[in-house]
Amino acid sequence: MGDVVLPAARVSSSLATTILAVPIANILASAMACPASYPSNPSGWLGTAIVCTSPAAVVIRTAVGILFVAYHVLLMFVTAVLVDRNPASKSWSAKSHGQMDAAMLLVKVGLDLCYSVFRDFVLDSWLLVVLLLLAGAAWLGMAVRYLPFVHPGVNAMQAGFACVFLWSTLVLALARYTGTRDQSLLLYLGSVLAYCGGFLACYMREFFIASQPLESCESLMDLDVWARHRMQEYASVVESRGSSVEQSRKGQHAVPRRRRPRYGAPLRASKQ
Repeated sequence: MGDVVLPAARVSSSLATTILAVPIANILASAMACPASYPSNPSGWLGTAIVCTSPAAVVIRTAVGILFVAYHVLLMFVTAVLVDRNPASKSWSAKSHGQMDAAMLLVKVGLDLCYSVFRDFVLDSWLLVVLLLLAGAAWLGMAVRYLPFVHPGVNAMQAGFACVFLWSTLVLALARYTGTRDQSLLLYLGSVLAYCGGFLACYMREFFIASQPLESCESLMDLDVWARHRMQEYASVVESRGSSVEQSRKGQHAVPRRRRPRYGAPLRASKQ
């Protein structure tokens, strides 16, 4: 039973924190907001006959706010706990921890609240652009710093997408500053370069950490990357030896080849 429930919970939590996170947060946030014309031109809550300042609307909006907070607290807990932490996992979603996903969920919720609830009261367009730049910088910084995913290519893809997000926001700021709406050529060409730059930078950083000796690790994140790559190397050696034993049992008598470690010299036990 656990072999079915746990993977299903992981898939549902992954969908809820990625594809469904923004739509659900937007629906709940819209239910908490009042029309932009209020109070100069009072209108109904969500197009109904209920006025925003009426007791019924206050009760409903308070209940929706509590549901909004409880939903995201539960979502952050599930995101941080239901993680495939096996360093030898073949799944592309396998990661060492869920800290980055939980932090990015907070960023998404904050942006959605700013856009849906406080946009017409507090924030102007330039402040929204600044918030988008900060969100993109936080995404890129966490992707490069944490390197949570087991597969290096997934970490590099995260950094590449974060660079594309930052570049798109910069193009938006340039379009608003110059008053030119057609920035498609600059957006497309720059996005390709930004993705390649973020991808290569993150991939090279992870390879550099994994190829260094243990004493060079400066933080727990670096130690996690270093140990994770050594465990993957060990798992691949064990798998190759197991396949060689299986072939020898079948009468093929295959001679196993010694694999050269990818990251420096192999760890050996000291002789007493």
